[in-house]
Amino acid sequence: MLETEFSFCGVESSEYNLRGYPTVPLLPARRDGRIEIPGRDGMYALGPESYAARTITMECMARETGPAALRTLLSSIGGGCPGTVR
Repeated sequence: MLETEFSFCGVESSEYNLRGYPTVPLLPARRDGRIEIPGRDGMYALGPESYAARTITMECMARETGPAALRTLLSSIGGGCPGTVR
């Protein structure tokens, strides 16, 4: 697995002493180009199949080892980015 640094809320992961391990799919999932219309028989074809948005997941590892250091790290990043909606 490839180790990488990343940015979280404009702060580099190295400032938090974190490392990321991304999982990037070769191709995104295919979208189904058909929809079902309520009250009608069959399905409507929207055209050629297309791809959905690519989802990249990242596993993070903290290099801190003590419970107090981990608590401090989690309290500083646990709230998410200011101004974002969850």
